[in-house]
Amino acid sequence: MLKFIQNNREITALLAVVLLFVLP
Repeated sequence: MLKFIQNNREITALLAVVLLFVLP
């Protein structure tokens, strides 16, 4: 799982941005 995140930091960042829009 950690390797997947490290290899796809851009995807992780996108998920974080999506959460910022969904949470509020």
